Amino acid sequence: VGVGSCGTAIATGERVIVEDIQTHPYWEPFKKLAGKANLASCWSEPIKDQAGRVLGSFAIYHRIPTSPSEKDIQIIIQNAHLAAIAIELARNNQKQELAAMFYEGSNEAIMVTDANDLIISVNSAFIKDTGYSTDEVIGKNPSFLQSGKHNASFYKKLWLQLKKTGQWQGEIWNKRKNGEIYTEWIRISTIYNPDGSIKN
Repeated sequence: VGVGSCGTAIATGERVIVEDIQTHPYWEPFKKLAGKANLASCWSEPIKDQAGRVLGSFAIYHRIPTSPSEKDIQIIIQNAHLAAIAIELARNNQKQELAAMFYEGSNEAIMVTDANDLIISVNSAFIKDTGYSTDEVIGKNPSFLQSGKHNASFYKKLWLQLKKTGQWQGEIWNKRKNGEIYTEWIRISTIYNPDGSIKN
């Protein structure tokens, strides 16, 4: 607070209207610099994400001391909102890129199924571990990997816990494409939609 119009808008999360930079206390340390830049007034609107967190500020400067009209205020609000959308989109894209790099670059085999337990995606480690290509597994139920070493009771307990807690982990004997039976430690996690239904 008190670090110019933008610093104060970011600190407080509120719009800051400074009609005259040369006389306003928020600008005291920066008056000379603003004068050299021929800036006389500054109106600053905090840029907020959907959760209300401040991401930065959008400001309009004028070369003469002035106050904003209602139309000016609407312009500031709209531009701050557009800036928030752009920032959030950029952040979401970055998160998706990082998630995709982790997914594909992981040394652990990863499989994603839909709500009907049909495979929709596998990573390179899964292909390497099982010997199956992506085309051979997409749309299939993962049961084709079963080795036959576990009885129906084992899978019943697995599914009961998964439905109850959304998670299961343990050792399973599975079978590769070439028929080789191998053990693996599996972690299964359920991803839910906002309404509580299963997504993946």
